[in-house]
Amino acid sequence: MKSLALFGVLGAAVLCDVAAPCRCEERTLSEYFGDADEVLVAQLTAVDTVAGAELDLVFRVIGAPYATSRPEAFTDGTITDGAVRYRTADNTAGCGVPVDVMGMYVLFAHEGGEAGGGWRIDTCSGSRILLPVQGGEPGEFSDVPARFVPTRLNALAGMRVLEEVVAHAPREGDRDGEHLLGLLDVSGFSHAGFARLHVDPDAASSVVAEVDGYESLAQAEVGYEEQAAIVYGRVDAWFKLRLADGRYGWLPPDMAGTFHAYPDVAINRLNYIDAPWHGFVWPSPGAGNPVRAAVVEGQREVPIEVHEVQLIGGYPWLRVTVLERSPCEGGDGTASVAGWIPAHRPSGDPAVWFYSRGC
Repeated sequence: MKSLALFGVLGAAVLCDVAAPCRCEERTLSEYFGDADEVLVAQLTAVDTVAGAELDLVFRVIGAPYATSRPEAFTDGTITDGAVRYRTADNTAGCGVPVDVMGMYVLFAHEGGEAGGGWRIDTCSGSRILLPVQGGEPGEFSDVPARFVPTRLNALAGMRVLEEVVAHAPREGDRDGEHLLGLLDVSGFSHAGFARLHVDPDAASSVVAEVDGYESLAQAEVGYEEQAAIVYGRVDAWFKLRLADGRYGWLPPDMAGTFHAYPDVAINRLNYIDAPWHGFVWPSPGAGNPVRAAVVEGQREVPIEVHEVQLIGGYPWLRVTVLERSPCEGGDGTASVAGWIPAHRPSGDPAVWFYSRGC
């Protein structure tokens, strides 16, 4: 490969034609977004020529992807130093993306394809120069001017997050649930010296196991050195718990103590969000265009404050303040962004949690 990062060969921002120019029907930004396997804003830093009338474009990713089918690649070191590569044709006839080194692009990438596989971009899929440095107009869409593209991408990506949250949010009466609903004090341990778990939430059902302590159950601390069992389902005052060996069972009401429901249990604690996190924060619960909080690269936990919960259509939203720095690391409570987030991640797990023992 021959690096063209200095760009003496390709000249300015336009690739040379080798045949009739690529002709594609212009579509809306929303349509491009919906069809792409990966959507991000990035700065072109280098260009390599490869065989087969192809270019290998190297981009520095600006912020997190708005959408991707390979999220782990952006968190596990596969994509190092924020650098991501895409193939494109080296001519306009092949719908190649114009080259403008150090220009800012909006990219709608696809995995695979007929021409050599790998991750690819082209003008037919919507990829274009958003902010050129070598002349030309900013890249616009039929429905969105260039200056509003990031805002619109936030809205589209935020909507996709909400769709996934709604699809996977745990439901209290779901007997097959495997996501945390809250924490439970098991009164059977103190009153009877043991707790009995049944196959179904029915006293006539067979017994899965009898246990004599929290160490036999999936557990978490509800307070300083205060153990509690993690609850995965509730039906008629029965609680679905998980044994340490992975099996589930239902605890009868007479062996259950205080139930600490999520997300109420997390309000006004020393809170955090596990990274990676999508970062979207809405101005109102379930309404408005979200902004995106910056997550520091390599950050394992995002420090936040959780102020209150509000139900919208029966679903809980949390009013939060995302902090610039954790109080445990000398932070003074300075906000990065504030607003509302759904109480769950797209996976169905809790969006926020807390340090039960403080810093």
